[in-house]
Amino acid sequence: YQNIENFNITALYGYNWTTIAFRSKGVYDLYKVYDKDNLIAETEDPILELSYKITKKELNCIIVEWYTKVEDKYVLWGISEGIAKLPERKKADYKISVVIPIYNVQDFLPRALDSVLSSSMPDIELILVDDWSIDDSPKICDWYAKHFPCVSVIHQHNQWVCFARNNGINIAKGEYLGIPDSDDIIHPFMYEILYNTCKIENTDVAIATTIIRNDINNKEYVLSMPGKKEDIIVYTYDEVMKNKHNENNMYYVSTCNKIIKRQIATQVKFPTEYPNRVILYEDSAYTASLYSYVDSFALCKNAYYIYDRSRSEERRVGKECRS
Repeated sequence: YQNIENFNITALYGYNWTTIAFRSKGVYDLYKVYDKDNLIAETEDPILELSYKITKKELNCIIVEWYTKVEDKYVLWGISEGIAKLPERKKADYKISVVIPIYNVQDFLPRALDSVLSSSMPDIELILVDDWSIDDSPKICDWYAKHFPCVSVIHQHNQWVCFARNNGINIAKGEYLGIPDSDDIIHPFMYEILYNTCKIENTDVAIATTIIRNDINNKEYVLSMPGKKEDIIVYTYDEVMKNKHNENNMYYVSTCNKIIKRQIATQVKFPTEYPNRVILYEDSAYTASLYSYVDSFALCKNAYYIYDRSRSEERRVGKECRS
């Protein structure tokens, strides 16, 4: 539903629940969801997963309020007048291919997939590469492939994350590639902003602002973006090389918060020299080689990638270390 300030609310019937996405040109601090006069959910996220399925009739009764935080108070900024289900995404000439490597992420995966499928960018294909997960991740992948024509699945046998990314990239059809992690969240406007920026600025890579979250200690902060105050900053290869060692070098070394022109992305492979051991920071090895093919980069301050560290913390203490 279109509302003031291009505020959109869409509903997506995902795996086990209904996902509601809030899309806006700006970023708000709090969303409240009402069923008629009853408050049913509050969230700071642009993606909200409701723990039950909402019928189409019930969706017509959903109202959303959005707030900004001023000092210690939340100030009401707008109220919706309706909600709409996203149209079916069909196989087409994809503008962006999103490749997600997957291993034992059943608790995070539906949220990540719903966030991509709730994107305001219509021409997206979603390629899921399951590396022989032993939880319900394969079942979840197959469910999405069955219900969404733009979703395809590769089930590979214990080849690890680098092979997973390479295998997904090999079958991608989109003009650009996105390579997020399976436990993070894509802001609903992120891919649309990144794609439009690449076309307008004629850049090979577009990079989104990164929001760091840790659900373990309930903290969140925006990773400050290097450079000037403009909404879009275009850098040359030489300028990126000068900045890549600064304190927020995730903007340059990570693949998760970017789209990359596919013609360039396929020139480089993720490292696979050690398939039987954990490869940490494999994306930094990939981007280090990739950038030699890239002429220009755009940093977009109004596009947002939400990096959830809660599973990263688990990996750090040895509970999970595959993808």
